[in-house]
Amino acid sequence: MESFNPLDYLIDQEGIDWKAHLGSWQHLLPQTFTIWIVNRFGDLFLIYEDGSLHHLDTQLGTLNQRGTDKKDFLERMLEENNANDWLYMNYIRQAEEAGINLPKGHCYSFKIPPVLSGSYTLDNICTVDIGQHYLSMAAIHQQIKDLPDGATVTLSSNEEL
Repeated sequence: MESFNPLDYLIDQEGIDWKAHLGSWQHLLPQTFTIWIVNRFGDLFLIYEDGSLHHLDTQLGTLNQRGTDKKDFLERMLEENNANDWLYMNYIRQAEEAGINLPKGHCYSFKIPPVLSGSYTLDNICTVDIGQHYLSMAAIHQQIKDLPDGATVTLSSNEEL
């Protein structure tokens, strides 16, 4: 794997009201955790009380353990294609090369989320306010959580997001 600076794929967490933004994800999150890093697509890497590292994938609505501790996580990140997959490195590079700049307080997202058969392509990438990203992705996942794979869905919102 080519050498890379992980900071090129992370967002600055300063000034972000995580408590407000993550309220709609509480069904997946433990009561106590620390946000360690956040990729530019808004995925969180959390440290649990036991030191284990977990990845909240906001696109897929999943929470998976990625390491028993920071050292294990970093070793696993260098295996196979993990760094690219977990940090969305290729998509971030493509967006930046296309001039899709990421303003402070925003993250990249997909216009049509992959969980709704949206493509992992440059023309489907946009920037969105990070709070809006967490709110809208959580709402989508709540609406589809009990549907079988491949189900046809019509999403609606009675709330102003």
